Order: sequence, then C-alpha cells, then structure tokens
Amino acid sequence: MSKRKIAIILAIMCFIIVVAILIQIRTIEGINSPVLKGTYNDNLRDEVLKWKDKYDTSAINLEKAEKKLEKVRQKATKNDENFSSKEQSIKKYNTILGLTDVNGEGVTINISVKQLDEGIKEYLDNIINELKNAGAECISINNQRLIWSSVISCEGNIIKVNQEKIESPFVINAIGDTRLLYGALARPGGYIELLNSNGIKTEVIRSSNIQIQKYNGLINFEHLKTIT
Repeated sequence: MSKRKIAIILAIMCFIIVVAILIQIRTIEGINSPVLKGTYNDNLRDEVLKWKDKYDTSAINLEKAEKKLEKVRQKATKNDENFSSKEQSIKKYNTILGLTDVNGEGVTINISVKQLDEGIKEYLDNIINELKNAGAECISINNQRLIWSSVISCEGNIIKVNQEKIESPFVINAIGDTRLLYGALARPGGYIELLNSNGIKTEVIRSSNIQIQKYNGLINFEHLKTIT
C-alpha cells in the first residue's frame, strides 16, 4: 500500500476519533444539564419505587404463604403425635434462626448521636457484645433482627444493619435476664456511663415485655451441607 493511501486512512481514522470524542463530551455536558439531570433523577426514583412495590408485594405474598403453611401443619399434626413433635421442633429452630416474632423480659437501650461515623459503629458493636456476654437471647437494632450472619457496617456517614440503613436515635432491644443485661451495661464504670461521659446521650430501660420482630432477609448457605 502506498504512503499516500496510508496517510489518507490515518487521517480518516483521526477524524472519526475526534468526532466520537466531541459527541461524548456533548453527551456528558447534556447529562449534567439541570433538565436532563432532573429527568434522570425522576427515572431513577420511579425505578426505585417500582422495585420497592415489587419487594412489598413479595413480602405480603410470603407472609400469606407462611400462614397457609402454618394451617396445613396444624391440620397435619392435629391427630398425630409424631407430627406434633416435629411441628414443635420446626417452631423451635425457626425461633433460633430468627424467623419468628418473639417477646420476653429484657432491656431497651436508646442512643442519640449527632454525627454518624466509624466510631458509632464501634459503640454499637461493643454494646451488642456486652449484651451477648450477659446472656441476651435475642437482639435487634432499629427493628433489624440480629442473626448469626448480621453485620453492622459503616460507609462514610451511613450505618447499616442487615444491609438496611439505620439512623439516630438507635433503639437496641435485647431479650434475656433483665437483671443481668441491665447490670452489664448500667453498672458504675460500665459502657452506658462511658458513652454518656463522651457526650453520647444513652439510657438503658428495663422491661418485662420486649417485642422483637422476625428477620425478614434471605438466609443463604453457600458452603454448609447436611451430613447424611
């Protein structure tokens, strides 16, 4: 191929590249314009609302299916002692997994903070550990049930539990021996006193009837297998 032809081909390619760059720049500028940005935000909001509606519908259908299943179980176990025993086992293990609403005596911890950061996550982690060490049988934060796989995470100024965003004031409910749970947190020199001394308004309240909702997320086992 002659040098002239090569030069022409290179010139054409350069022209195409320049045109493509200009189109991309104008596209970006157009996206950043108030009108298009508003349209984009509206579309994004509509998409989020659409998925939320799907989630709510799925949650309602799941609850209906669980109620139907419960009726079938009750009917099957009505006159069968073996089935009745299995039904009680299912309820017991569902409670352990966090899949049922529960209530009992315990404590409620209220925490109010002005700024959310990694330090607040550490405070929440420490309180949860204090409660577990004191024998708490069930714990929730802002109605998010804590199960074996639950994690408190911090992304900038966003605190999440079970991948759900939570905000101040934080309300921690714990079911267990009220005397032990309260004593572990409210003792002189305990964690509640430490938080209050650091300017974080915190109180612990004893209660004879703490109610904690079931875990509503998905429980996935990727590596766990049953031994047969």
